[in-house]
Amino acid sequence: MLARLLLGSLVVLAPPGLIWAQDASPDTAARVLESLEVRGVRGNTVVGGAAVLVLRPDSARLGAAPTLAALMRGVPQVQVRTNSRGEVELSVRGSESRQVSIMMNGLPLSPSWDGRADPSLIPLSGVSEVSYLRSSGTLLGGPNVIGGVVALQVGAPLASERTLSLGSDATGARLVAASAGASRRSAAGGLAYWRLGGGYRALDGVARAHDVADADPGARLRTNTDLRHTDAFASLGVQSARGAQLSLLVSGYGAERGVAPELHLASPRLWRYPAQSRTAVQVRAQSRPLASAGGLTTVEASVGVLDARVRIESFSDATYTTVSGRERGEE
Repeated sequence: MLARLLLGSLVVLAPPGLIWAQDASPDTAARVLESLEVRGVRGNTVVGGAAVLVLRPDSARLGAAPTLAALMRGVPQVQVRTNSRGEVELSVRGSESRQVSIMMNGLPLSPSWDGRADPSLIPLSGVSEVSYLRSSGTLLGGPNVIGGVVALQVGAPLASERTLSLGSDATGARLVAASAGASRRSAAGGLAYWRLGGGYRALDGVARAHDVADADPGARLRTNTDLRHTDAFASLGVQSARGAQLSLLVSGYGAERGVAPELHLASPRLWRYPAQSRTAVQVRAQSRPLASAGGLTTVEASVGVLDARVRIESFSDATYTTVSGRERGEE
């Protein structure tokens, strides 16, 4: 009872100005709030959950004279990394790099003994389309192919073809690629075509960050990260008016490159590839569509030869002046 009397006396004795100020400030007074911006990065998705992704190098955002590794870096759910040997590896859904097959016009580029091809050395010169099968491949993709199949297609030119691309960057890289081709259709409806071209890639090295240790403390580029890569291809083909086809493809490359030593190891590999080369020759034949109980059927036969050679030099120290060992390999 005493507390109520004291509270009532305080309200009565309160200054009129204070009571008026409290009444003049309603709870619904407008307030201006600062803007709030929320951003999120959308994850890589594939519309419709397609099992096969079809990529066209001429429509992708690539530099001059690109390789397969540059194209695959933009493919969703594909991990592209470089190992301690300086080779680029592809991994899909946790698969090993040896479980992804790379093929060109049906010819396996992955050696059977190792099951891994370096996509950073496979040029896209003449490649009109790249299909990536994300699921487990068929027997045509080779053994142990559970990470998918990357299929390169070198086809006929749609019309007269003349292309030239040049490129460079801040490190002084020189890139050039050129191709030419033509097709001619006969009065009977047959088609004959030819294509040829090639590319050249010259990189003096990878840019060196200021806190990265190097044999040359004042170097702008990391030691032993240079590359010289040359490739060429040629294809001929004929197609009858009824759909039968016969084609010949010759493709190859040669490279010399260094291997960047891993920075997190006390004794990294001190390697260099003084010579790497690969030549592929293929003949393909396809019949005209044949009528069968299940519809139209075509029969295709392909014969190919793959010849690859590699030389490796190991060095005693990070100056890369004294060779301590040599290796040779053939496919």
